[in-house]
Amino acid sequence: MRKTLVLFASVMVLQAEELPAGAEKPISSTTTRNAVRFDAQYRWRNYAQESFLSPGAFFASVMPAVGDHAGDRPAEFGQGWDAFGERLWRRAATYQLQTALYHSSAAVLGSETGYRRCECEGGWRRLGYAVSRTFVTRTQGGTTIPNVALWGGSFGGGMIATAWYPDRYRATSEGVRFGGYQLGARTVVNVFREFGPELKRLFGRR
Repeated sequence: MRKTLVLFASVMVLQAEELPAGAEKPISSTTTRNAVRFDAQYRWRNYAQESFLSPGAFFASVMPAVGDHAGDRPAEFGQGWDAFGERLWRRAATYQLQTALYHSSAAVLGSETGYRRCECEGGWRRLGYAVSRTFVTRTQGGTTIPNVALWGGSFGGGMIATAWYPDRYRATSEGVRFGGYQLGARTVVNVFREFGPELKRLFGRR
């Protein structure tokens, strides 16, 4: 278990380092104080990074599948490599659906999808800021608003995903659980992104 946690932390340090250029300052954007412009390049690059290119995308699919397999959820799938494959592709498909809904909704609403580190000082303030990004985001005008796109994509995708699980999986229970996991995982990723420079030094990366 300890080795797994160390591996997870190491990969998340890479995640913090390998963010697209738009993670801290939006790609091809013009900034006037907090005002930014999210163009198509910014949105597509953030979507591709989060969906396919980041270590976080791998862990968002594999780690839940490992947990499901260890807990024999759903029991109908049984055990063995074939059963693990069944759990893995469903978790991967759920993650992709949630991510696609989030980014498409953010494009419609005009809200930010990248992560920009806090300009504040102090560990607690930065931690609070990182956690808050799960609940709020920015518009192109720099206004802070509820992160409706993220919550809608996470819970909406989770509920839809119950369609490829056994009939006893209900959108109102298991779908909400899938969405909650996605939001929790994003909060952890945001913390790693915020403290990426310190973590790289801790793990000996220059």
